[in-house]
Amino acid sequence: MTELPTSAFINDLQQYRRVADKAFSRRLATPKSCRRYFFDLLIAATTVYQDFLLTMAVLPGLYRQSDRKAESQQFTSSNSREAAYRQRYTTALHTIPFVDFTPSGLAKLSFGWEREDYTQALGLHVPEIYEETFRLELRLGRLAAGLTRRDLTHLEVEFCHLAENHCTFLLPVLQDLAVARNWKDLE
Repeated sequence: MTELPTSAFINDLQQYRRVADKAFSRRLATPKSCRRYFFDLLIAATTVYQDFLLTMAVLPGLYRQSDRKAESQQFTSSNSREAAYRQRYTTALHTIPFVDFTPSGLAKLSFGWEREDYTQALGLHVPEIYEETFRLELRLGRLAAGLTRRDLTHLEVEFCHLAENHCTFLLPVLQDLAVARNWKDLE
């Protein structure tokens, strides 16, 4: 029987939110604390992406054992919660001393990134993933109660959106921000 470790995945989604919320800490004033925050966020986002990959690997088996007739529940995101979080997060980003950060040569060469590109990517993708984790958490909780084909389809679409539209763009940004040699005083 194919199973999805729903409680572990729910913990990973909650951990991502806990780490993302550390952006509101007053302690993000030094290059060392900033690098550590982005490193921790990279680990949390990578773990969520890994959960997506593991889900996609077992999804065919889950579909085979799902109840085709059971009803599904629709979960929606809170646009107001996401907008409020995005505003708070963007404000917090402006307090981070990015002046002490230099994009890697690879980032400049491959993507043409400058400092402003990092804050734009963070301001877009971190809040998007943050909000999507709430809906995925509800969906995973529902799956733990019983598999429906429709719930699995929603899970697949929601996880694909989070991973393919947000994690894949955020991870390279976080990788660069998590490297000590890219921050002054940490070389």
